[in-house]
Amino acid sequence: AQTRLFSRIKGTIEQKHEMMAKAAKVDLYRLTSGNVPTRTLRREGGPYGRGARRVRRDPAPINAQTKRLRSRIYLRSLGRNRLRLGSTAKHAKYQFSPFGTRRMIRRGVMGGRAISKNLPMGEIEKRYRARLKGVRQALKTAGRS
Repeated sequence: AQTRLFSRIKGTIEQKHEMMAKAAKVDLYRLTSGNVPTRTLRREGGPYGRGARRVRRDPAPINAQTKRLRSRIYLRSLGRNRLRLGSTAKHAKYQFSPFGTRRMIRRGVMGGRAISKNLPMGEIEKRYRARLKGVRQALKTAGRS
């Protein structure tokens, strides 16, 4: 029954997983493409700081002032059906931290579910899970026909 079910789906599960991972990379690229000028951020009093008093901005997308974070995004294979998405920029660990830092609020791009189930999901994980739900729906539909 399983073999028949999967034979109706175009492509393999590995291909679907890789397709969703590549889409997550595109999402990460977009979520690090903010375009708020530095002058505006200064005028607003550092809206991403923990002590921001005046203006609070939506934490995503992350601003692309130097474009280093965005230009160093990678997607690496860690074995069968395991991929790692991130950036090699030195400051990526602070921007993507699920906790934020002492001085900066959490940006909500990358999630902390890999660390603890109690941490909120990041935007990348939410989008990935939505795509996974779509794949599951396609499986159910293929199974009925």
